[in-house]
Amino acid sequence: MVVNCEVQDLVTPRTFTTLLSYAARQSWGDAFRTSLPVGGVDGSLSARFKQPLLDGKVFAKTGTLGEARALSGYLVAASGQTVVFSIMCTDHTPSMPADRAAMDNIVAAIAESN
Repeated sequence: MVVNCEVQDLVTPRTFTTLLSYAARQSWGDAFRTSLPVGGVDGSLSARFKQPLLDGKVFAKTGTLGEARALSGYLVAASGQTVVFSIMCTDHTPSMPADRAAMDNIVAAIAESN
């Protein structure tokens, strides 16, 4: 039997921040955080977040699927507090640099205000 159905796996930024907050409270939370790409240092974030306020202080994973782009992770803010964040842009062409710039500006604003 063949069943043809369309399945959409939809999650919200709140889902990701809840998961990341949970992970941070676990015994393996620090190891998990340090496994993520680091802004201005390595992986998919090596060329991003190089300004002094953010360099080495953003631990996050990027994601692109279809017309959606995301960035979720941890940020050590100006106060020294670690903030969990998740930013998702949908219905945009993933290759558009404006989406990435907007997400980077949001992360910088969070860092400055916390």
